[in-house]
Amino acid sequence: MSNPGVILLAAHSKSGGCFEKIRIEDNIGESIHIHLDDFRIDLTIEEFELFSKIIWRALQELDDLPDHLKESNFLSDIYKVTNYKKPEIDIKNSKINELSFIKRTSFLRFFYLYGLVNIKETPQYLYLKNLSNEYESYPQKNYLGISNADRLESRLTSLSNKNLKTDPYAVVFGKNSLVVRDGMHTCSIIAHKSGINSYVDVLHIKNIGFREQVNQPILWCIKSVIGSTFFILKRIGVIFLKKILKK
Repeated sequence: MSNPGVILLAAHSKSGGCFEKIRIEDNIGESIHIHLDDFRIDLTIEEFELFSKIIWRALQELDDLPDHLKESNFLSDIYKVTNYKKPEIDIKNSKINELSFIKRTSFLRFFYLYGLVNIKETPQYLYLKNLSNEYESYPQKNYLGISNADRLESRLTSLSNKNLKTDPYAVVFGKNSLVVRDGMHTCSIIAHKSGINSYVDVLHIKNIGFREQVNQPILWCIKSVIGSTFFILKRIGVIFLKKILKK
């Protein structure tokens, strides 16, 4: 059976090490393909899900990390910014109102712009305070299959008054950075329940690469504009080509 299409699920490349390139593809009608340089692994969906769980458990047990990180969906991103070395972590208790959060804004339909905002300006906090419904349509690139409201409600339910002081955390990249990269929902809920001057444990990842030390929102804006512009020009080129071929 020939597969009707291929969906790229993930891809990453780096210099040095056992493997330099990895691609994970969903070959519709066939199987999941994992490409490691010149090698290819064929897995059924069930085998791929089991393989993913095994790799995730291995990653959790690889280094002696705080429980906060072991259960975080952000763990793989942390290893990426440390160039896959053991994360060096400082834990500091910081006031939520002194942290900055990255907000994504849609611009001219095709572009995303990124900026830093205070907790009072985050879509999650405004939604919890019934001050804005912007969060319902806020563009998110992860947690597919669940609405923004349901995701926030799930986190709100899990943060009972009992574990409110022990479980919450936020992750930042850099020893002295105050820009939250993971934990916006948690901080919004704490600020909603206990006030914006409440404190939260902040996990500072110290051994980050040079790229992460640069202003990330600016880099993401540039990347978004370049990527979207290329996409638009490509679509325009296809339209003109079709018109030419019809003549």
